[in-house]
Amino acid sequence: MEAAEYAKIIKNVRVFKGLAPSHLERLVGVCTRLTFAEEELALKANGDGEDIFIVLSGRLAVISSDHETLALINPGLCVGEMAVFTNRKRSADVKAVLPTEVLKLNKEDLFQFVEDEPVAGNTVYRNVIEILSSHMANNNLILEFSHILDA
Repeated sequence: MEAAEYAKIIKNVRVFKGLAPSHLERLVGVCTRLTFAEEELALKANGDGEDIFIVLSGRLAVISSDHETLALINPGLCVGEMAVFTNRKRSADVKAVLPTEVLKLNKEDLFQFVEDEPVAGNTVYRNVIEILSSHMANNNLILEFSHILDA
């Protein structure tokens, strides 16, 4: 697969939504393709947030410390972006549910892109703010309902 084909896949990843095809191709150009066997650990909880994985095929599962599946990451979605942008440790393990192929985007390469392409970088940061805001709104609803249930 060529950069233009990968760019078509990642154009709908929430973090990169709205980027021009040339910017997407540049990002894809600094990515590395990785494959994971079924049940293979892709990311470790409490690990450094150095990479974002964009799923090309297969499926990854986000697994809690008590071995519960928190989320499934299907093709066209990414995992690891919040640890990269917040500079925090990874919050959960991520393992392959099926044989899975991903594009790995390193934090340094991403931040170099943002520095070199400020307009595209602003789009990326705006997307991250929207994602974080959505998470906060969902958490607020959960808290609100938990107070209602506790009453």
